[in-house]
Amino acid sequence: MSSNRPTSVSVVAWFFMILGGLSVLSAIGYLFIHFQQPSTSFGLWPGILQIIVAGSFVIAGALFLRGSAPMRKVLEIGSYFLALGIVAYSISFSSNFGSLLPFAFIAAYLIPLFFVIRALRSQTVRTYVCKT
Repeated sequence: MSSNRPTSVSVVAWFFMILGGLSVLSAIGYLFIHFQQPSTSFGLWPGILQIIVAGSFVIAGALFLRGSAPMRKVLEIGSYFLALGIVAYSISFSSNFGSLLPFAFIAAYLIPLFFVIRALRSQTVRTYVCKT
């Protein structure tokens, strides 16, 4: 099966599995800090929610690598929400701290995400997931 797998499928799937894995590690660090000094965090639920969302990205990426058509749609919708989150965080950060620097760095996150969404919507990927 992997011999006829398009490169874009492999790249996008591994992108989400690595991104999800790093996010799980980040959430574990957040929870560790929360349990050490609860006054410095926003509570327990953001860390738990991050683990759930990041874990879903890891699972969806692994299933997409195997050719799951529903996971292509899940990753596409997840990408849109991720882009919205990046833009919302940048706006929030710049308004709270009076800095335009987040808008300079937003391209570093949104440009690769644009190519991921483009790959997920490509005819090559759609054809691959329909065949498997």
